[in-house]
Amino acid sequence: PISALLASVHSIHTESYFISISQKMSKTAASTEKQEFLLDFNNEPRIYDVTNFIKKHPGGSIIRFFIGQDATDAFTEFHFRSERAKNMLKAIPNREPTQEELAKYRGTKETQALLSDFRKMRQEFVEEGVFDNSPLHVVWRLFELVALTVFGFILCAKGHFIIGCATLGIAMGRYGWLMHESGHFSLVGNIKLDKALQTILYGVGCGCSATFWSNQHNKHHATPQKIGHDVDLNTLPFVAFNDEVAKKGNPAFLQYQHILYFSFLELVGLLWTLMLHPRHSVRTKNYWELPFMAVNHFLRLYAGYLYDGTITSALIAYFFIQTVLVVYIFGNFTLSHTHMPYLLKNQHTDWVRFAANYTLNISPSIAVNWWMSYLNFQIEHHLFPSMPQYKIPRIKDRVENLLKKHGISYHCCGYWEAWGRTVGNMKTVGQNRVKSAKQSTKTRKEE
Repeated sequence: PISALLASVHSIHTESYFISISQKMSKTAASTEKQEFLLDFNNEPRIYDVTNFIKKHPGGSIIRFFIGQDATDAFTEFHFRSERAKNMLKAIPNREPTQEELAKYRGTKETQALLSDFRKMRQEFVEEGVFDNSPLHVVWRLFELVALTVFGFILCAKGHFIIGCATLGIAMGRYGWLMHESGHFSLVGNIKLDKALQTILYGVGCGCSATFWSNQHNKHHATPQKIGHDVDLNTLPFVAFNDEVAKKGNPAFLQYQHILYFSFLELVGLLWTLMLHPRHSVRTKNYWELPFMAVNHFLRLYAGYLYDGTITSALIAYFFIQTVLVVYIFGNFTLSHTHMPYLLKNQHTDWVRFAANYTLNISPSIAVNWWMSYLNFQIEHHLFPSMPQYKIPRIKDRVENLLKKHGISYHCCGYWEAWGRTVGNMKTVGQNRVKSAKQSTKTRKEE
C-alpha cells in the first residue's frame, strides 16, 4: 500500500498540472463573458454583473460557484450579519431581469414554491429571535473548554497519562467545534469579535489557521458533495469517498482505505498543522495566527512533560493527543456527508436541496448533541449556517415538515449506523475502483 500511495501521489500531481493548464485556457476564453447572478430580495429581483468584482471578492473564488445561478440564499446566509457586504453590493452594477432571464434563474415552479416557503420560514425564525446570540451560552462554552483543558493537564500531572491525553484531545476537538461557530459568525454575532475568537480557538485548540478554514469551509457549505466545488471531496491520495473521485486514485491503495482510514486521519492532521495551515498564514500575511498555532504544539508537548519530565513522554503525548483530536473532528464530520449522493461539476441544484439531499442528520440525544456540538443537525446547519447551533433543535420539526410538504426526504439515522455507512461506503468505493481498473486492463488487452 505504501508504494501504491507514492505512485498515486506522483500520478495526481502530474495530472493536476495539465488540468491546471486546461483550466487557465478555459478562463482566458471566457474572460470576455459577463459574469452574472440573480439576487431576489423582497420580491425585487436584480441581476448583478460581478465580472470586475470577482477578483476583489473578500471571500475568494467561492463567488464563481453562483455565476448563472440564483445566489439569494447563499448571500443571505454568508452575509447575514455583514453590513460591509451589503454596502459593497450596492456598488456592483445591476439591472432588472427580463422575464426570460427570470424564468431561467428561478427554475421550475416546484423550485420557486420551495424557495418561497423556505425564505418565509427563515424570516419567521429571524422575527422569533432564533438567530439571536446568547452571551451566557458563549461564557458557558468557553468555561467548558478551559475546564476540560485544565482537567486533562491535572490527570497527566497525577500520572494518568492515557486518560489525561485523551481528555486533552477531546478538549482540543471541542475548541474546533466552537471555532466552527465563530467562523460562521454565529457564536457572538459580532463579526470582528467572532473572527478574533476563531483565530484564538483554532490556533490554540487545533494548531490551525482560521483564515484557511474559512476559505475552504465556505466552499463546502455553498455546494456540499459537488465534485470540483466541495473541497472536502479533494481527499486523494489518502481516500476517495465516491466513485467519481476514485477514478483518479490508485486501486491497489484504495482497496484498503476502509482499513487504513484512521491512519490517514493522523497523516492529514499532521499535514494540516505542520505545513498547509502555517504556510497559508505566511502566504496570506496573516502572521498573527502563527503564535496561537505555536501554543497548541507547546501544550501537547507539555502534557507529556508533566507526566514524567522526559522528552519521550512529551513526544508520545504530542502524537497521541493529535490522534484523538483528528479522529474526533474529522471522524464525526465524515458521518454526515461522505456516504451521501454527489453532484458532478456541471450539475447544480438549489440551496434547500443541497442541504436536504447531500447531508445527513444524526439522531439527536443529550449525549450526541454534546459530542457533536449540535452539528448532528447537518441539514438545518447547512440551511442556516449563521444560526447559533444550540438553537437548531427547536427548528428541526419545522424544517422536516417543510421538506415533506415539497416531497423531499429528511435523511436521519443513528450515530453508530452512520459510522457503519461511512466505513461501508469507503469499502465499496475501493472495491469498485479495483473492478474498474481490472476491466480497463482487460479492455486494453483485447484491443
